[in-house]
Amino acid sequence: MGNGGALAFLFLTHECAAGLEELSCWAFLNVTMYHEKKGNGVEMSIPIQRRPGLTSEQQASDISVISSSTKDKLSAEELYKEVARQNGKFNAGDVRSMIESAVEVLMGFVKKGMIVQIPGLVDITPVVGGTQDKEGNWLTGPHKRLRARVVKPVRDRFAREASLTMMPTVKRVPIITYVSDMHTGALNCELAVGHMVAIVGDFLKIHPLVGDEGVFFVKPDGTEVKSLRYRDNKPKRLTCEVPEGLVSGDTCQLKVRVRIRSNKVLRSTTFETPILIV
Repeated sequence: MGNGGALAFLFLTHECAAGLEELSCWAFLNVTMYHEKKGNGVEMSIPIQRRPGLTSEQQASDISVISSSTKDKLSAEELYKEVARQNGKFNAGDVRSMIESAVEVLMGFVKKGMIVQIPGLVDITPVVGGTQDKEGNWLTGPHKRLRARVVKPVRDRFAREASLTMMPTVKRVPIITYVSDMHTGALNCELAVGHMVAIVGDFLKIHPLVGDEGVFFVKPDGTEVKSLRYRDNKPKRLTCEVPEGLVSGDTCQLKVRVRIRSNKVLRSTTFETPILIV
């Protein structure tokens, strides 16, 4: 693929023949990517965050834990275009064909039990696990996996050249984008007792057996009525029943309380639009 410029990521993905595992090989060769709008190289760095210490000793000594907070993922199409741009001899379609062909060749060898090295990048090893009884019958497995390890020169170069940027720590709270009565379709306005309501947003997954987590309807006098019946319980979608104890004509605030990712701190949010009980 030539040596024209710096390649940010090399990503190969293919389904294992047994359908058991996806092979993903990432190599961080440099931290410069091409910015198409500007037409020049833009220096990028790895975002990191400072978090409170995990152990009591760390907390007592006011020691912070540093971790990466990378979320961006280079798409295959972006990879093809960037390699073609840096190489100058092939177009994105040519690069796609070469990478797909390389994966097929690689799969042919690892299925035969061979360790395959993509030169200067990664070693890929077929691994089998499981247990058998004394007659040779499988008790568990066979579990067929592919293990990829980036070669040392690339690991060393990454450690030497990659730069870091400290990102502000964002306190995660549940987010409510909209609320809908699943029976009537009414959006962000009216809900009826006994109807199922869909709450859409993010960080909404609750622990339904924990008393202080869930969906609460706050009545005008401040009394809270908790929904006791839930259906969908996902980070981006929570559905529950409008509980008994609410009176037609009440204008309520809808509140969600949750501990995100087993965090011990209870987080809550209140939907900005008042809900009319009909």
